[in-house]
Amino acid sequence: MKEEIIFLTGNPKKLLVAESYFSNSNYKIISKTLDVPEVQHKDCREVAKFSTKIMSDLLNKPVLKSDHAFMIEAYNGFPGAYMADIQRMLQPEGFYNLMRGIDNRNCKFVEALAYCEPDKDPIVVWAEKKGILTKELRGSQGMGIDYLFIPEGETKTLAEMTEKGREKMYDFKLWPKLLEKLEKKN
Repeated sequence: MKEEIIFLTGNPKKLLVAESYFSNSNYKIISKTLDVPEVQHKDCREVAKFSTKIMSDLLNKPVLKSDHAFMIEAYNGFPGAYMADIQRMLQPEGFYNLMRGIDNRNCKFVEALAYCEPDKDPIVVWAEKKGILTKELRGSQGMGIDYLFIPEGETKTLAEMTEKGREKMYDFKLWPKLLEKLEKKN
């Protein structure tokens, strides 16, 4: 019998990705959309750790959470884990205006996966994708920062890429890393 893990997400795409990686494992991913407390922190690893610890103890079950951040070097890592809210407020033009006149265009996306069992410390895996921000809005698909962000090793912004190309850029390959850690602990 597979051990159930509650994945704190209402995002069907995230659930499909998690299920695909865990399909041949000893774990079964169960999605739950819950009001999850989050600590105010620019580091998405800390946000994910906090939420999984609280919810695993509250639900008395193993819990999993994914969190993301976008960090602009010239702004000391802003907007960090607040990216979703900031992106809704600024839209592509707002990010363009924020970066106008800024020479340091370095930035990165960070993704963290946190897993926690009741009364234990969270396990966290994370990865980052570095890139630069262009000096003009480019592309026609995506959201917010996608119109300016060029991942390292690429020549197009995320908004210039196909949906498959964007999915590839956003896949940080963290699920196998987390699964390996879970299998090692057992």
